[in-house]
Amino acid sequence: MARAGVVCRGVTAAQAVLQRRVTMSVSRGEPLTSPEGFRACVTIHPSAILGIPAPENREAEAHRFVDDLRRAVRIAHHAARAREEETTR
Repeated sequence: MARAGVVCRGVTAAQAVLQRRVTMSVSRGEPLTSPEGFRACVTIHPSAILGIPAPENREAEAHRFVDDLRRAVRIAHHAARAREEETTR
């Protein structure tokens, strides 16, 4: 059973939580589980957004970041419902 969730902001954070190699292109926005049973979602680090030189690309990445956070909330709600159903059986 998965435990509480965490949003990993950046590959370094994701690798620390998941204890394995992580790439943003494969893992971003996907529900993952750490060896300890924590649910995790990977997204870009917010400071990376600020470093994008083209305003239109920076804005697009900011929208993707917000979408990632919304996806993480949905994953957390789904996991909470699943835990609740398990305890009521």
